[in-house]
Amino acid sequence: MLMNLEFDDKIPAGLKAKIKERHPVVLERITSCSDHLDEAIRESFLGVYRDKIIRHAPLPPGKNAVAEADIGGREMRINLKRVSGESPDVVIDRMLAHEVMHLAGYRHIKQRWKDPARYARSEPVKAETCVTISGGGQDPFKGIFEKMDDIGKFMKKIESKPGFLDCGS
Repeated sequence: MLMNLEFDDKIPAGLKAKIKERHPVVLERITSCSDHLDEAIRESFLGVYRDKIIRHAPLPPGKNAVAEADIGGREMRINLKRVSGESPDVVIDRMLAHEVMHLAGYRHIKQRWKDPARYARSEPVKAETCVTISGGGQDPFKGIFEKMDDIGKFMKKIESKPGFLDCGS
């Protein structure tokens, strides 16, 4: 499949080359990942590559995320302080899978610590799982959904206590 990729001039040459190399790998892994993503979701992921020119730009200063993308947009913004051409393939693969899912229209909750199980079950995070396990890695979420549900319940319980966020004055 012909990939329509575009890069801002501020994306370093090494990272640009790595991203160009990894996009086809990510596409192949996602389109064959029926264990975590249903056919309609995999098809919408493929649609991003088929129908859009994916633009890669730097993440504005002051943001801590590895990358971000607008839901349904065409641009992913990459944190050049956290990702480089020297980053391991799995880091690049997970970033690309996650952000292309956003470009395909999928989202997750913003504050993942408030409901970690819900965050982990979102399509962008499940896409990360697909590229990790199909690349020979282990499923990072195997057996932990129950633990994450417990953590989420615990956080809600703590947050409901008077003075939880009271830092004193």
